[in-house]
Amino acid sequence: MEIQINTTCTFDNLLTAKERITHHVGGTRSGKTYAILQYLIVKALQETQNITIVRRTVPSLKRSVIKDFKEIMVGLGIFSSESYNISDRVYTFSNGSLISFVNTDDAEKLRGVKSDVLFIDEASEQHEEAYFQLSIRTSGEIILAYNPTVSPYHFLRNMDDVEIFRTTYKDNPYLPEIMVKEIESLQQKNPKYWQIYGLGEYT
Repeated sequence: MEIQINTTCTFDNLLTAKERITHHVGGTRSGKTYAILQYLIVKALQETQNITIVRRTVPSLKRSVIKDFKEIMVGLGIFSSESYNISDRVYTFSNGSLISFVNTDDAEKLRGVKSDVLFIDEASEQHEEAYFQLSIRTSGEIILAYNPTVSPYHFLRNMDDVEIFRTTYKDNPYLPEIMVKEIESLQQKNPKYWQIYGLGEYT
């Protein structure tokens, strides 16, 4: 199957990454989560993969990555409601690939999760134990996306053998101008927020 997608530099960063674990750190509206989902969908279409996508709670899954996943799939003309198990939150592709949406508010439940690829969105929300349980059951890529709001002592800031990509709203060419202006207004309204959410930098 040949598909055409409009994406951001995060997609290319994943294609060229040299490390197994990649951190996608950035300001608000940089398009990193959307591009990562596009990358994972393409990966699932290309070869049979067991992909796990993670957020802390079920509500956060539904209003973010599940919503965006469906939007991308519908836009590509390949979404099938019959292929999506709503109760288990698992989408099955025709080639046998699975994309599972998993919440981590009960770390004990994570012991049965096995993946070829792991994507943790808003990884800064996660406890180290949840990350550990998921990572040791992942045979391939581990993709972590988050805003730079974590303290210097957070486990994300102290990981070895990782590749870090930083993006900002300027890396998202599809961002409406009204949102660009709102983000840039933080320079005067809230310099600390501007540093984090505008420039994508740690404070």
